[in-house]
Amino acid sequence: MAAYARWCYVDRAGKITGQLRGHGRKVGSEWVVQVGAQSIRLQVEPNGGGCEIVHLGERHTLRTGWQIGQILFEAQFDEEPVCLQFERIGLRYRIIHDGVQLETTVLSPRAAELLALMPHKVPPDLSKFLLSPMPGLLVEIAVKPGLGSEGRRAAGDDRSDENGEHPARRARCRRAGAARQRRRERRGRSADLEVPVRLGGARTIAGPGRPTQMPDPGRPG
Repeated sequence: MAAYARWCYVDRAGKITGQLRGHGRKVGSEWVVQVGAQSIRLQVEPNGGGCEIVHLGERHTLRTGWQIGQILFEAQFDEEPVCLQFERIGLRYRIIHDGVQLETTVLSPRAAELLALMPHKVPPDLSKFLLSPMPGLLVEIAVKPGLGSEGRRAAGDDRSDENGEHPARRARCRRAGAARQRRRERRGRSADLEVPVRLGGARTIAGPGRPTQMPDPGRPG
């Protein structure tokens, strides 16, 4: 199924317009399906409603009306009904059937030869790293020295109170509260200030009460 789906994708891509005459994409019939470390070489011969698959000298018939983009792959393989979930992820194909999930890669024979020459990348050792289960920034860990397995404070550790709150955290909260109180007091004092504003020939005292006009001492009465 993965080889037939790959052939459908490549055949559609080969029909793009604007190609140079005589240099169009020619889709071959030989493919290599890789499932983990296993490589399966086969031939795909498309026909009207499916394809003929040749593997190790044996010919199998695949009949299906599957189209590109459909997740449900319904077909008849050698006259046996088959229904599976099919997903394309980049260059790989994920097949799910009867609770079994396979990650397959379908390549041309030449691409499979070149891929075999690529060095295998060893995954990094993350056993000594603390990985967050969700993507994002880890800002706090609810574990402190002296806490038991149930989160209670161990005996002899007086750095946290009976509620498990650390003194440094209480100090930060007190400083933040004092800063908020100072900001509120500054806003209150600024609201009570009286600002003289000159409007025409009189001065207006702008304050929290009603504006009061006073005669301008620089001009004659």
